[in-house]
Amino acid sequence: MDTNDTHENVQKTTETMPQPLLTPASVAITPMFENPAPTDTDADNKANAEAPSGSRKKRKFVLLFSIAGVLLAGIVTITVLALNGVLFNSTAKAEEEKPALFNSPEELSEQVTADMDMEAEAFFDKKLKDINPDCADKITVDAFHFVGMVYVEAVRTGEVVDSFIERVYQIQVTDNTGEEAVKRQFFFPVAFSVSPAGDRFMALGHLAVPSYLFFDNWYIDAGFTDAEMVAQDLGRVYAVRSNTIDKSLYLPFDGKDPSEFEKHDLIRTVDEITDGMIEGTKKGIAPFLDNFKKTFPDKTRFVSAEYTGMGVFYDPEHNQNKAVIAYKIDYVDENTTPAENKVLYWYVWFDNAFYQDSQIKVKGATCDKDTDNAFEWLLEPRSTIAALRTRLRTNTGAEHWEFTDNFPDDGSDRKTTTTTEKTA
Repeated sequence: MDTNDTHENVQKTTETMPQPLLTPASVAITPMFENPAPTDTDADNKANAEAPSGSRKKRKFVLLFSIAGVLLAGIVTITVLALNGVLFNSTAKAEEEKPALFNSPEELSEQVTADMDMEAEAFFDKKLKDINPDCADKITVDAFHFVGMVYVEAVRTGEVVDSFIERVYQIQVTDNTGEEAVKRQFFFPVAFSVSPAGDRFMALGHLAVPSYLFFDNWYIDAGFTDAEMVAQDLGRVYAVRSNTIDKSLYLPFDGKDPSEFEKHDLIRTVDEITDGMIEGTKKGIAPFLDNFKKTFPDKTRFVSAEYTGMGVFYDPEHNQNKAVIAYKIDYVDENTTPAENKVLYWYVWFDNAFYQDSQIKVKGATCDKDTDNAFEWLLEPRSTIAALRTRLRTNTGAEHWEFTDNFPDDGSDRKTTTTTEKTA
């Protein structure tokens, strides 16, 4: 990100300001949508250990995947990624007065929109290469096509404090990262902060909670399987004033007319979880798992963690789903003589986050115990798969889970999926 001082002159809100990154332990005690100061891991673990077990309640955890792995924050985190846009001029007097806002997206000149499109394509190309350095050269962009824009305003205490536009692009690629070439299509938004006159701009990242597309060998953040999801996503954080995304602007794809494009819904069965989504989810919970390994109390010792499988519950009446990823944890209990080798099953589940065609819109993950605190889990070790499944049904309120075939059987007659086994 450009650190030129003139960037400070762009008016920003709490929604668009970069937020401090939090450790997994600090997230574990942080309510969503607040901005606490980062806390020390050891202090958090001590506080969790001293809390009465009767006072522990279900907690929510925000997981945001990033190019390095995962950024964890207890609020909606916006990473402002400035490109080579033209920056604003300012004076001391202007800083004292309420700035004028850009509010006429339909009046942008052809030259300005052409410059925006050029910046957006460069932004996408750089992101693709940065987060997939080993295979980006095997991904050919066949089309980078504008399909509309969304104009939003940031509102605080009833007052409009800033405005932005997000231009949305239909992206078609040829994926040569596997054994055979695969044609893929998705939509990618790029936000812009625009001067009041609409003649200058600065490119930003996506403004709301990002969506991730996890394909077999690579991924992209801020990717959407449906362009319509972009405005819906922005509407959770901002006031959407106009939306010009138009399906008639779409390009045909893979022999299909745009009118034939399918709407992508939440996944309904475990069969729809792709290998790429599994690997992406593993990366997403990795910081929690890493901290979990480090928080075993005295006279217990972590030995190993083995990916156990994933499960899905879908509620057709409310169009909601839940997905779970589980690990078998082997550890040694040295409180007895001789020491005992023991097992527990550690898991994290997600609400309404998994969509068809490799999309994960990660807003938060939930667990009935502090996800990254081994001490909490050892208070009530879940040593069997049957216990894990019972806990999932009890704590999620979801009765009929489906699990991948590599998920160990609990010995019951409960039907599981017959999909091809997905390995760790």
